[in-house]
Amino acid sequence: MDLDLKHHDGSPIADWRAWSPPKDLKHWRAGKSAVELARAWFTAEAPRIPPEFASLLSSSPLLAGLRSLKGVPEYVTGLPEAGEGRNHDLILEGETPGGCVLISVEGKADEKFGQRIGKYWAQKREERAAPGGTPSRAPERIEALLTLLAGPAAFPAEDPWNRIRYQLVTAAAGTLLEAQTRGASLAVLAIHEFRTSETTEENLVRNASDLEAFLAALGLLPTPPMQPGRLYGPWQSHGIPIPLLIGKAIYEWRAA
Repeated sequence: MDLDLKHHDGSPIADWRAWSPPKDLKHWRAGKSAVELARAWFTAEAPRIPPEFASLLSSSPLLAGLRSLKGVPEYVTGLPEAGEGRNHDLILEGETPGGCVLISVEGKADEKFGQRIGKYWAQKREERAAPGGTPSRAPERIEALLTLLAGPAAFPAEDPWNRIRYQLVTAAAGTLLEAQTRGASLAVLAIHEFRTSETTEENLVRNASDLEAFLAALGLLPTPPMQPGRLYGPWQSHGIPIPLLIGKAIYEWRAA
């Protein structure tokens, strides 16, 4: 399958070292997800789809015939309410016989998927209510994102949503919003996990559990554990009528 990776200005990416770095440069180092994602997609002179990622995509019949992937790293999609947008570590667009496909790649070593929604929502409300508190719209953004995904009955202070990690919610919502903007007929949220000498088993287990909790909240995982290399879905959100697939690919960098 052809793969074309470019910078935001349209210039080609010729080497992993020329990959668009994350906003916080302290994360641009070996063992962190940004560097490992860049290296995984540049194991030759030209970019190519890592085999574990290709296997993940091939697990769904909805992606049969996928071709001509074009991508941009560090791509931002606007989200409801004021604040930062959804930062896709890599955004990909391709074609199948059924239409356009939008793929959001979330690179992950063993960093957390953000804070738990319930705690984050309550914390921001308390900070805003305190004397001299900052006028954050984070609580409204969380509520809007949950409504977009699961409808107005999904409340951040209640199960199962209070236990879900914020980054997973913004990732799913941002993927669907970008798919809608581009007129895609199918959206994919793919976690590309890297296990290196810098990652710990405890953190990897935590992330797996958090991803399973998110899939369960969407009704995609009746019985854990989830299977890496498999796309779950399609799932239909409340606010955007585009089917969504979610899954995880794993690359093991550590020596045996």
